[in-house]
Amino acid sequence: YGVRHSHGAFAWLLNDDVFVNPGVAAPLLENFETHSIAAVTHTLRYPDGKIQYAGKYRPRGAVGFGHLDYKLKSSRHVNPVEQESLCGASMMIRRAAFFDVDGFDERYRLYSEDDDLAMKLRQAGWSIMFDPRAEGIHEEHQSVNITAGWRDYLNASSVKFREKWGGYFVKNPDPHILGKF
Repeated sequence: YGVRHSHGAFAWLLNDDVFVNPGVAAPLLENFETHSIAAVTHTLRYPDGKIQYAGKYRPRGAVGFGHLDYKLKSSRHVNPVEQESLCGASMMIRRAAFFDVDGFDERYRLYSEDDDLAMKLRQAGWSIMFDPRAEGIHEEHQSVNITAGWRDYLNASSVKFREKWGGYFVKNPDPHILGKF
């Protein structure tokens, strides 16, 4: 809804429990100087300073992604890096790319919608970036904590994601290489 009603070349999607530091937009926008970049995410920390999100990785044998450097104080990345997926809690996206892949799959009520969007973008030839130069605070799970049945939504989303993208993970077993479609 928000992207449909925006007018700029880019949209910044933020969860209601994310608070970005001053100056975050500038480094994110720098990434879009490369025209193949669809979306950029950045470091998110808990209020205590520990990392909530510093990029995504793919555990060997898993169908899906985990958060890099979870609950550590510093990120392994110091420069922007291409990633297979992204965290939708705070992402800047090129509107043209968003509409190129028909946006979010609304069958996901909670969870996996960001991974699904990233997979669709990458399948369409777009790139995803993580930029550690930008940071914010994520008071994770504020909306979920007041959503009845959220675990059922999580499970249903996991099943949908596995059915739709499971073949990708079989074809690309090495989590250290960006997978191909």
